[in-house]
Amino acid sequence: MHQTAPPNCRICPYRSACLFSSLDESSKKEWIALRRARIYPKGAAIFLEGDAATNVYVACEGKVKIYKSTRMGKSLTTKILPAGSVFGHRSLFAHEPYSASAEAFTDAVISKIDEKNFMKFLQRHWAAAKLILNQFAQGMREGEDKAREIAFSTAKARMAQALMSFGKKSGDQWVVVTPRKEIAQVAGVVTETCVRLIRRFENEGIVRRRDRRAIDIVNPRLLEKIAGGALNTSQ
Repeated sequence: MHQTAPPNCRICPYRSACLFSSLDESSKKEWIALRRARIYPKGAAIFLEGDAATNVYVACEGKVKIYKSTRMGKSLTTKILPAGSVFGHRSLFAHEPYSASAEAFTDAVISKIDEKNFMKFLQRHWAAAKLILNQFAQGMREGEDKAREIAFSTAKARMAQALMSFGKKSGDQWVVVTPRKEIAQVAGVVTETCVRLIRRFENEGIVRRRDRRAIDIVNPRLLEKIAGGALNTSQ
């Protein structure tokens, strides 16, 4: 990881998805001054489950994977955070170690604010504190939805949802270039099941394997029907 100058929030293309966009002018100036940034290559750890929670983080560029590990060494991806996301704050407020690990899902620029400065910032700016509380509520809802999804959705539906979440527009077609292991973690299945279900989707004419990495989604409407949602167009 290498230190870098934090991106300019005022011209950041992801600012609409960030806490920054909802701050008043006084809060914005202080927020900009407090941040310190690092460049993380894909796969680099930002923090590990069990580490002392000492900072709140913002994904300024790239994506971040949040995952939990079992004693057997397996991992379950709970979230893929897009640029603009704030993370690490729940454990900070709870005064407990980080309850999950975070790593760069793509090459990323991550800003952080240490606990002391962050708490003082919230004390001075109540509007910002309310925004953080709102993120708490949203995070709890997402966790409940994820638990319900795993409990009640079929593996096939969860796999369809995972493929949709990783789908990127390439010309007039959707393509997935994410490793099978990552897709499996998001879907809550083992890699072998992921491979088997991708083969099943291929036999049903829903996807087509371009090579060992890329998967073309050739029938997005049917994939949406299986998943019960729509392709992620925010990427």
